[in-house]
Amino acid sequence: MPIARLAAVVLLACGFATSCGDEAVFLTRQRQGVAVASITVRQYLATPLKNGRDELDLLGQADQPCVRAILPHRHLQPCWWVRRHKDRWVQS
Repeated sequence: MPIARLAAVVLLACGFATSCGDEAVFLTRQRQGVAVASITVRQYLATPLKNGRDELDLLGQADQPCVRAILPHRHLQPCWWVRRHKDRWVQS
């Protein structure tokens, strides 16, 4: 078996194992009632102006739900991602 094919198989197997493990941990936390958390984010409104620029307005802070996992689950982003990206942009 060529090395490139072997590396691809190993990488695919690691990705599958990570996904399955993350799902198992998420389901366990969901049964315990601690799978979903909330993080405060800053919301901004970007309004396009006639001259092609955007007017940026701070809307305030809001709580965003997130999952305590490595990968997204149930249409929610992981909390580690939300903590690193606390600015949310809303288009008018």
